[in-house]
Amino acid sequence: MKINKTRMICEAAIFIAMAEILSLIKLYEFPNGGSITLEMLPIILFAARYGCGWGSLAGLVYGTITYLIGNKFSVDWTTIICDYFIAFVALGFGAGLLSRRKWSVYYGTVIGGVLRFLAHFLIGVFVWGKWMPDTFLGKPMTSPWIYSLIYNGSYMLPSIVLCLVVFALISRCGSISRRQTCWRRNASYPLRGRAKPPPENFFKSREKSVDKRRKTSIISFVRQEHSGIV
Repeated sequence: MKINKTRMICEAAIFIAMAEILSLIKLYEFPNGGSITLEMLPIILFAARYGCGWGSLAGLVYGTITYLIGNKFSVDWTTIICDYFIAFVALGFGAGLLSRRKWSVYYGTVIGGVLRFLAHFLIGVFVWGKWMPDTFLGKPMTSPWIYSLIYNGSYMLPSIVLCLVVFALISRCGSISRRQTCWRRNASYPLRGRAKPPPENFFKSREKSVDKRRKTSIISFVRQEHSGIV
């Protein structure tokens, strides 16, 4: 399918701006970075529309802008690359793998969210594990793998579920709106969309009536010709 690049660039700018706004609305923010938000939702929607390539680019732009103007949680260049660039590129890539298919936004939310989680999880093991606390959420921490799994899963899993719920609500509202539109059309035009299927002998009776009209017209024509009218 041919893509209108001007329209796509405008949509990308709008979706990235929406993601930045949603990133400011935080249900909960963890002390070392990471929060429960809907920031993934516009990136997933854009990637589901235009594919994994353009979705990855949108994720890269969003991650760059987030690092430049947002709250920075980094200790060296590896955390910057993984937590801001690779993580959101993986989000856009995973969200666009099954683009323009049925349930693409739901599959994209799960796949993209898992790929983003893996990026945060690995950098949490190899870098943030050095600053692992003795306890987290009331549980003793002895392994950086377990700490990174619990820490990053504590905000990524609710964020994924929240995006799925919002997409489901949007789909539900759209379905109700379409039903109301169809109901209004049927109310305005009672015969539209409510025609009953013809009976089984409809076409046979129609053929008989056509043959009868043909015979009648032929008989009348013969009578008229015989009487000298024609």
